[in-house]
Amino acid sequence: MKTRSSLTIAFLFLFITPAFRAQSLPAAPTIPGMPPVPTSLEDRRKALAKVTHDYWEDVLKRSPELASALGDTRYNDRLTNYTSGTYNDQLAREQGYLMQLAVIDLAGFTDSEKQQHESLVRRLEDDQKAADSSPWQTPITATTSFYAVYPQLAQVLSFTTDKDYDDWTTRLHLLPEVIAQTMQDMSLGVDEGRLPPKDVANKALAEVTALAHQKAEDSPFAAPLRKFPSSLSPAEQDRLKQNLVEAINKDALTSLMRLERFLSASYVPASGKGSAVASTRDVQMLATVLELRAKAQQSLGPRFDQKAFRDQVMNAGLSPIDTLRQQIEAWIASNPK
Repeated sequence: MKTRSSLTIAFLFLFITPAFRAQSLPAAPTIPGMPPVPTSLEDRRKALAKVTHDYWEDVLKRSPELASALGDTRYNDRLTNYTSGTYNDQLAREQGYLMQLAVIDLAGFTDSEKQQHESLVRRLEDDQKAADSSPWQTPITATTSFYAVYPQLAQVLSFTTDKDYDDWTTRLHLLPEVIAQTMQDMSLGVDEGRLPPKDVANKALAEVTALAHQKAEDSPFAAPLRKFPSSLSPAEQDRLKQNLVEAINKDALTSLMRLERFLSASYVPASGKGSAVASTRDVQMLATVLELRAKAQQSLGPRFDQKAFRDQVMNAGLSPIDTLRQQIEAWIASNPK
């Protein structure tokens, strides 16, 4: 996969130094493709807030499962696109965010604002550097597995309306496409020697096999059917159950069987022969957020506040995964039953 080089951004940050940006010039230099340079403190603060907002909106749109896990229902009928072209597009947009951040003079900012700026720059630069190792080719690692997020989603999401059930059914209809995309990515990883250790690949095969060979009604994908809200009529409940069970049988389980055959025939035999690399940040973050949400719901019970959880994740979301975990676990501990 060809990705845009981060040399342009590196040059940009070298060129637009704090000293340069702090000068009082009659007019800011114009560089093709560069955003306007905010000058007043108010405009610079607005610029930082906007790029941060735009970045998070981008994250939630390209990772709809993460949005759902945070209680954002706008993308509840979508799944992540795992193609290399989508990944390249993401890198290009993130380079744009870096350019916007590069022209923001931090003079007069609070320590918190400076930290926000620094954390976002670091996050975006790390993504550019990671692109060299094609992390999209390794959606299965020792700590994350793309297929595991869907059963977890079924356990933690709220199902209170018929639309919630219809959205989940739509997602299961999309699962074959997602699995086909990831198998193609993993095949390229095999060709380029980007593979997990043998024990990780074998564990993945065992997990996929267990998921694929269950009765639809017993599958974790069917978790929403185990308790319907009283607001739904018996006839509506029957419709939703029929549609969801069909989607589990026709799409979810069938596509997992295809993944099982791929792992058994190609991936496991090749594993251990290359260098293991990390999966994409989005996959890592989604797996962590799902784990932490399940833990928060179990620990807090009826006191679990979805908005408060989302705010905590968003506030800590620019931190490394380990720091994010520590901060959310501390929040859970500070809110006992």
